[in-house]
Amino acid sequence: TSVTVAADNAHYSSDDGVLLNKAKDSLILYPISRQGAYAIPGTVASIKDSAFAFRAGLTSVTIPGSVSSIGGSAFSCCTSLTSVTIENGAKSIGSWAFSVCTKLTSVAIPGSVASIGEYAFAYCPRLTSVTIGNGVELIDYKAFFGCAGLTSLTIPGSVASIGENAFFRCARLTSVTIEHGVELIADDAFFGCVGLTSLTIPSTVASIGEGAFAHCNYLKSVTVLNPVPPYIGYGAFDPLRTCLYVPANSINAYRAAEGWRGFECVKPLAAAPSGVSGE
Repeated sequence: TSVTVAADNAHYSSDDGVLLNKAKDSLILYPISRQGAYAIPGTVASIKDSAFAFRAGLTSVTIPGSVSSIGGSAFSCCTSLTSVTIENGAKSIGSWAFSVCTKLTSVAIPGSVASIGEYAFAYCPRLTSVTIGNGVELIDYKAFFGCAGLTSLTIPGSVASIGENAFFRCARLTSVTIEHGVELIADDAFFGCVGLTSLTIPSTVASIGEGAFAHCNYLKSVTVLNPVPPYIGYGAFDPLRTCLYVPANSINAYRAAEGWRGFECVKPLAAAPSGVSGE
């Protein structure tokens, strides 16, 4: 439940029973049997890999703005964790950082974070609300893989790349807003998001990977604002289920472009579902 360090230890220190380095700017180990909420001290700049992993008694955590990096698997398998507060200042969220936090319901990622690592929030089935701050540049491979409870999502324009399988099988996801500025939607990024019915792709998107929206069985309308057909990988959409809405002067270009020519329904933006227009 706590760690005690001798005052004359040259390498380590203890703060409220938690193991830190001597300078108290790196959190190394949170006691495995400690219970309840925890606020990380404002002296801490980094949370080491697996520092809180498998702490079944941890219910909530506040990460101060002094923390620039959240290590790999830092909070993985904290199965009682319901609340995470990440204050503005953090720069990166490591791979598997909050994976398998099975009671986590919401998270707000501040704009100071540049990258959300591989599997960072994977297998968090009760995660229903995610706010991604304008400043995040990369959502990495399988970052939100299997977050079946996620219902809506806005990806800010600061995100250059949505990684492979990033939102794979987020089955209850009914609303995705991809803002102007996003450039790449990688392979299988939204594979199996069966709740999606409509989607708008901004003109900044230059590449849509293989299977990016495959098995989105109820995705009936896709609006692409780019007058030049972006690259599209094999099976990115189901062209037999989906109607494509593009700039009127670009209809023939989309009908002729590789990957897009399979769409049987191609219409001008003016005919798009309510609320969709040009940029």
